[in-house]
Amino acid sequence: MTRPLITTDPAVNHGQPMIGPAPVDQVCARIWAGEPLAQVAADYHISREQALVACWYAATHDRRGWRQLWANWAATNQRLLALGHYDAIPHPPTKELSTQCS
Repeated sequence: MTRPLITTDPAVNHGQPMIGPAPVDQVCARIWAGEPLAQVAADYHISREQALVACWYAATHDRRGWRQLWANWAATNQRLLALGHYDAIPHPPTKELSTQCS
């Protein structure tokens, strides 16, 4: 399997990061809202691995608040992502889980 890659192209989605055909920010917003990773991936025609990489990317590079929401999740799972152990990576935190922990 090839590694999932984040791309940016000024001619596509106004240069915003994409994972395959999906805008990273839209993938992350749906996952944060509590939608299952598998459903989001299927809707955008991407793999679970690509959805996880999108979340990690947003948590480590994005300025829209994903860093605050997912920084711990991203740091904890960075090694697993780098090694390609996607099955061992848990679903990123969701808004519902975050409010329950507060």
